[in-house]
Amino acid sequence: MGAMGTDVAIETADVALMGQDLRHLPQALDHARRSRQIMVQNVGLSLSIITVLMPLALFGILGLAAVVLVHEFTEVIVIANGVRAGRIKPLAGPPKTPDRTIPG
Repeated sequence: MGAMGTDVAIETADVALMGQDLRHLPQALDHARRSRQIMVQNVGLSLSIITVLMPLALFGILGLAAVVLVHEFTEVIVIANGVRAGRIKPLAGPPKTPDRTIPG
């Protein structure tokens, strides 16, 4: 169906492939799985850093400025890790069909 779907169908769909070639569907699914894996990594890293930094700040082991600095540094790492989700391999073009000319 591609981009020729009705507006209602495209709006209600979670994903809309904008082409006629369904051979790209496995690549889209791989990209979705990879993006989800990176998202889970980022959430896990952020929560673990907060879990470690909160007691350090509450008990005065690290000063507030140091805690903020460590937190911001790890958030930059999380953002850099998230950028990886946007990188995808270029899609392969349509298959080449042999030229069927009749000699003559």
